[in-house]
Amino acid sequence: MVFTCIYCTDQVDKARASRSHIIPDSLGGPIVLRNAVCRKCNEAIAKQVEDPFKGSWAWLIWMLGVRSRRQKLPTFKATMNLMEQKREFTVRSHSRPPEIPPIFTKDPQGKEMVSLVGPTDYVSRKMAEYQNKYQDVVWTEQPADELKKKHIVFSIDIESLSALFTQRLAAKIAFEYWGLMRNPTTLLDNEYDDMRKLIRWGTTSTGQLCGLITDETLILRNLNISFPNHAICIVVHPSERKLGAVIVIFGLFYYWVELISRYPISISLSNLTVVSPTARIAKEAVLVGSARMPRLPWEKFKNRDSTRVQSAWHLARKKIEMHARY
Repeated sequence: MVFTCIYCTDQVDKARASRSHIIPDSLGGPIVLRNAVCRKCNEAIAKQVEDPFKGSWAWLIWMLGVRSRRQKLPTFKATMNLMEQKREFTVRSHSRPPEIPPIFTKDPQGKEMVSLVGPTDYVSRKMAEYQNKYQDVVWTEQPADELKKKHIVFSIDIESLSALFTQRLAAKIAFEYWGLMRNPTTLLDNEYDDMRKLIRWGTTSTGQLCGLITDETLILRNLNISFPNHAICIVVHPSERKLGAVIVIFGLFYYWVELISRYPISISLSNLTVVSPTARIAKEAVLVGSARMPRLPWEKFKNRDSTRVQSAWHLARKKIEMHARY
């Protein structure tokens, strides 16, 4: 038995098929597209598209507790000011304190001192190393109260919101979900050639097919997806007949995707699926009010704006703060 890969369009034996998580598994996506993507394309998309996004937002995935299939949390780099020194370390666990690299200082008499901060087993191991090296070393245990008051600092790469790999991720989610709604073989039509190029190779022939949405009314009212849920909204409006989608990541980052510039069937379609990344549950939802038959302002979306990333991050922070209050 063979199938045709929706990306490279090669015929592949089903034994070499990959399960493609429409929303990546690393982001808590439970929906799977089977027998549609070959292993080579699936691995390439994971490496070029999914991994860079996960790396940019590892701290958010970590804070939400979204674990991998092996039940691991992502790691990220952070810093902390200790004893007037900035120390970089890797955050790995919610329950285990970070392992801080040894801090070297001198006492008022000029005698060298080393301070160890971290979980008990790490500190004990380091103490033994120094004890073996310096026989006369003397250790003094300090209270951990001051450490609890320290702030962990990490950088947030907001420019990744408009990066090509993020656009490719949003396009992949829309493309594969549309194939799941209809049939994966639908995606083999040449109408989707440019979308295929964007997702698999990061190039297009007809211009921009995906981008950030910063429309405050759409984000906070018409399609207000609660933090930290993902959402996929497939949209066709009879007046434009564009087949498009709004992809929402963590209820914070909104993207438009134009799947087909001129959909051949004049219908109204609005399908919304909401995904909980922490529970790994996907549910169909109902659009209400004026959003029931949404008309997306495509030309406005495509108008490049240098402040769009800042606006998107401002709205994302607003939603996080609203969630924290309640």
